[in-house]
Amino acid sequence: MFLVVMCLSVLVACNNEDFEQLQMQSSSMTKDIIELQKTDIIDITKEVWRDIMSSKGEFIEYENPLNLNRMTIENKSVYGYTSCSAREGKNNLKARFSQSACNIMGIPYGVYIVDFCEAKIKINLATGEQFLYVDESPNCGFKPDMESTRGYAMSMTSNVVILTTYLTHIKYDALGKNVNKWWPVTPNDLVWDYKILLP
Repeated sequence: MFLVVMCLSVLVACNNEDFEQLQMQSSSMTKDIIELQKTDIIDITKEVWRDIMSSKGEFIEYENPLNLNRMTIENKSVYGYTSCSAREGKNNLKARFSQSACNIMGIPYGVYIVDFCEAKIKINLATGEQFLYVDESPNCGFKPDMESTRGYAMSMTSNVVILTTYLTHIKYDALGKNVNKWWPVTPNDLVWDYKILLP
């Protein structure tokens, strides 16, 4: 009899501890959801998407050299990324994409916690090589300042070229469930196409 009472006491004590822990977790999740509900949902309309894709003048259009006659041009590609991070002011946003955009991305229609990111890759040119920009790089993210064109913007200092493309990272749904969906491609799967003018 004593053994039965002791077992029941331990069981009740364990259940109370488990219950308190679950209650604390539930309270914490509820707090997160309430805080999430306080922030405004951004409906990703065409106009909002255009604004998100804008670099706000960070990049200028690069012009390739005009006289390419009798020069050797080599097609090249680099893979992956050097860095990838949320753009300033564009992290942990509560966003709702259109039904058609959700269908294209392969996610259910709803509200998501999203980072609008920029991925960069650094290319070192050999002495005498000249970088040639291509209009589209179809396995890149979205080209800055363009709404649907796959590609990149670039900046160049001496023999170092930095290419930048925009990605969308859909992190969680509104209930905090992990989604971890990259659009239009994951950073690891980026392919940056360009050309080199050889000396």
